[in-house]
Amino acid sequence: MLERPARRRPTAKPKASAERRRQRQRAYQKRQRESRIIAPVEVDAATLDLLCRLGWLTEHESGDRHRIGAAIRELLRAAR
Repeated sequence: MLERPARRRPTAKPKASAERRRQRQRAYQKRQRESRIIAPVEVDAATLDLLCRLGWLTEHESGDRHRIGAAIRELLRAAR
């Protein structure tokens, strides 16, 4: 019977991954100081359409999840 080879994890450059971890840690600490969190939000086509119709998002941006998040954040800030 043939044995399956052990899975190898992709190796990242240690220096680069350490720097990335430090950046993420600093961003996390900044959010904590500012009493902010990152929350996943499920968005459907109707919500994207509404954001576009209200002018918070262009149709071109509707495929960019970072821009969608920014549009939702801006909308909520404006509603305060």
